[in-house]
Amino acid sequence: MSNNIQFPARPRPFNRESFKGYVLRLASVNGRGSIREMAKTINYKIKPQCLVVGTTHYIQFTDVLAPTIEISAEKLRAYFSPTSPVLTNGYSSIENIAFSSPRICVACCQVEELSLIHISEPTRPY
Repeated sequence: MSNNIQFPARPRPFNRESFKGYVLRLASVNGRGSIREMAKTINYKIKPQCLVVGTTHYIQFTDVLAPTIEISAEKLRAYFSPTSPVLTNGYSSIENIAFSSPRICVACCQVEELSLIHISEPTRPY
């Protein structure tokens, strides 16, 4: 897919940033609320595999995305490794701990011992 769209904000990836994290940040700084919304702006039908480094869909997506941020697709892909990032502190490793839709029980969060949330009013369903 060819388009002439260029995003006004064109940040480069941070060191060790995941591709999905970068695309989310790129979408956000350009006023898009989601990756899907950003992809729609550049006339690209996004698939979950587009965010998996090394896949054919990833290569196709970066081919379309790169011109919108004034970088070659090869340079953009060079920022990202096909292995999933692993955080280490010398004693342990943590891999893929992000949840896009966490399940949270509001009642459990109100338990004083946990003290994650302090709600002064009763919670009302919307």
